[in-house]
Amino acid sequence: MTVIKRAVIAVGILSLLAGLFGCVKPEKEVKPEKEASHNADDIISVSAYCSHMDFSYSYSFSVRKEESGWLFDAQCFIHDHSEQIELSDKTVSDEYIKELLSIISENGTIKSAKNYKKPVKSPFQVLDETAYGICIRFSDGTDCNAGARVDGYDGIERFFYRLAETLE
Repeated sequence: MTVIKRAVIAVGILSLLAGLFGCVKPEKEVKPEKEASHNADDIISVSAYCSHMDFSYSYSFSVRKEESGWLFDAQCFIHDHSEQIELSDKTVSDEYIKELLSIISENGTIKSAKNYKKPVKSPFQVLDETAYGICIRFSDGTDCNAGARVDGYDGIERFFYRLAETLE
């Protein structure tokens, strides 16, 4: 019995020492944020999407620069989510594009999208979780993608809905 008592006491002392001095994980090296190497003038396309369990709140928007000008595609519900529309290759005026690029510039959307880090995968999966995403492509062929509502996303979303209602 004395051997067991000694083992229990030894384990107790070790746990006390570990608790006092701790088993500390070394701190992770914090990487500096990536600076946006592009600006709004370099943008040749912007896409945003939302996948929602209630289909009337799902949407997909895309505006892209072509030789003929800026073209817009949309699949969404407009007029307070009551009317579904699909638009393809609708011409967009320069005023609208300036407004979109201004939203992106003023909110730091490019930097936020470039610094987006995919969250650590949870062992649980929510099948009806709403998913958001944005992709910005630049004239040099590079792009930045974020699977979340990054800075400026709300303004971009409102802009695209208003544009879809205008061009319907």
